[in-house]
Amino acid sequence: RLYPQTPHPIRVTVYPWDKPITAAGDTFEIGITLYGKTVTNLLVVLMSLGKGLEEGVGRAQNENRGKAKILKISDRLSGASIPWEKLKNDYHNIAEPRELSEISAGMRLDDVVVNFGSPLKITVNEKITFKPQPRDIAANLLRRIGNLSAFYGESEIEPQANDLIGVAEKVEFSSNLKRIEAIRYSSRQSKTISMSGALGSMIIKSCPAELAKLLKMGEYTGVGKGTTMGLGDYRLESIEK
Repeated sequence: RLYPQTPHPIRVTVYPWDKPITAAGDTFEIGITLYGKTVTNLLVVLMSLGKGLEEGVGRAQNENRGKAKILKISDRLSGASIPWEKLKNDYHNIAEPRELSEISAGMRLDDVVVNFGSPLKITVNEKITFKPQPRDIAANLLRRIGNLSAFYGESEIEPQANDLIGVAEKVEFSSNLKRIEAIRYSSRQSKTISMSGALGSMIIKSCPAELAKLLKMGEYTGVGKGTTMGLGDYRLESIEK
């Protein structure tokens, strides 16, 4: 299969994404996901991030840009956490590389809630839709994961995985996703850039195991456009019957 472009081997998300101004003393989280051999460059990424935060980020206010420092590093999968200064002075690999198939293995959910923490920008028939259906999310995830697998994985996604689109078309769901307007400021381009999309949650009833597995993978890839900059970020919740 031919892909139009190589996906970025890094994904960055900021929490909370929708806070326009961060006051002195406030804390925030930056999520970093690395793909393929890029995982071996985690220390370089962290050092670069630390330097960038110290030099200043965001739009200048009174000729000053916001400055910050890294306090601690945590691995979401293992739950391990360590102060940044301690890790920097005695570095060891706090986050072991994991395969998406390993992370999603054994996923069995009843009703599943897909909670979007950043705007979802999905294209359907070459147009942005603010009312996506499970089929649209599944199709975009398969494309995204297939792209990452082709360039950074040891094997490409199985052809029969595309059958999941048909599975997703048949599920019963409800959604409160609504269009929201958001922008970010690009210091490099000295202008604001639209990050508008759909925000809210979707409930998929009696979610099939194979679809739940795909959605679990998507927690670590993002879905839709702008995933590298943190768009399309979500978390799953299970509703026990």
